[in-house]
Amino acid sequence: MNPRKHVIILNPRSFRYKGEMEGVIAAIHRFFFLIAAEDYVVHISQYPRDAVWFIRSFAKTFSSQYPIRVYAVGGDGMLFDCLNGVMGFPNMELAVLPYGRINNFIRRFGEKNKALFRDIGRQYLAPAIPLDVIQAGTVYGLNACILGIEALALLNFRRIQKEVEQGGPVVQWVYQKWYKWFLYASSSAAGFNRQYRRRNYAVAIDGEDFSGQYRSIAVANGCDPELPKRPCAGRLHDGMLDIRLEQGPPRTAASPKTLIKQGTNITLGSRIPMLLSLDGILFFESSLAIELLPGAVQFVDAAAGPEYQEGLVEL
Repeated sequence: MNPRKHVIILNPRSFRYKGEMEGVIAAIHRFFFLIAAEDYVVHISQYPRDAVWFIRSFAKTFSSQYPIRVYAVGGDGMLFDCLNGVMGFPNMELAVLPYGRINNFIRRFGEKNKALFRDIGRQYLAPAIPLDVIQAGTVYGLNACILGIEALALLNFRRIQKEVEQGGPVVQWVYQKWYKWFLYASSSAAGFNRQYRRRNYAVAIDGEDFSGQYRSIAVANGCDPELPKRPCAGRLHDGMLDIRLEQGPPRTAASPKTLIKQGTNITLGSRIPMLLSLDGILFFESSLAIELLPGAVQFVDAAAGPEYQEGLVEL
């Protein structure tokens, strides 16, 4: 059997300072040195979607008989890039080492298990399990596709982040100190936006019409990201999408605030271009088809039980 290849991709923006990233890279090299493994490569992502190109170029240098395990080192954005890189390659597996500020996907396996996913030894030895994937148009996600108020709040926050990046050390210190306040301000500003509080959407779930006026629509894999924090990894391969349709004001007693549905195929449309967030990646579309792809990616479950050896090196 051909030995497995290992591709480790890091997002430098997921680390607060350069020394932290260098320490993680050093631990990765140390681990592979200790086990005398040579079939690995470390790549630092240079720009958004860089990982997609790198993974696909790497895969083309080997036949499909070679298993390849890709490690996304960073947050949900890095995981999004690596997922879109491995899709379409049945010989590829996807692992994630959560180092970003936003790691919503790994939270689904339980907050206490975050350290397990940072253990390169466990990630090297852990089994891969099939997980469902969201296909939204031509791109793929693991968390959720969100429209409306929440997507606008994220857009507001990204604008703040851009201003911070262009500011000096004092601005960046204030941002780090009051990070949660900036998140709250972004959400509050979105909530007062009249264009997003109540918008007409054409919505069909498995062919059934649910068109109406909504302030927020979420199409989630496994469980709604707005629900209280709790593990829901077991629902990431149930073959269903969880859909939340939240109506905006004014509402009547005969018009429920929130509709909760399940389905596998959803179509969305609007006369005004829709702002969408797929796993934190923002884009605009006038219409969109969302489909669930059952078991479409082999995901490395570092939180699996103790049936395999503990990791040798913790990052």
